Amino acid sequence: MNMPYGWNKRTSTYVLDRYPQGERTFYRTADGLPSDNVTHLAVAGNGDVWAATSAGLARYAGGRFEPVRDGGAPAAPASMLYADRQGGLWASVAGALYRFESGQWREDALFAAADAMAEDDAGTLFAASE
Repeated sequence: MNMPYGWNKRTSTYVLDRYPQGERTFYRTADGLPSDNVTHLAVAGNGDVWAATSAGLARYAGGRFEPVRDGGAPAAPASMLYADRQGGLWASVAGALYRFESGQWREDALFAAADAMAEDDAGTLFAASE
């Protein structure tokens, strides 16, 4: 999948850039992100773009990012996002792993926080952490 989003290193903070049709748009807290420090991006099965930031999660909707505070979303530093093939979204937040399904965030008891996730052809999830 060709993602129209990229990273741009500015001073000591990562900001989010968007490149549709060759135009560049920057997203920061003024544009709805909980923090200018974006650590990870994922596209969910429904096409929503999610951002993990040092101050929590945000979802791109209606042309801007909105901090996610509902559905049990943890308001803490988020370091990793992963969209699985079943349409679920996983987030590593403050030392725990959460899964977003049916409009709710739930802490997953099987995994601790993850630095990376992958899924094989059979649908088995793998999680890596330090």
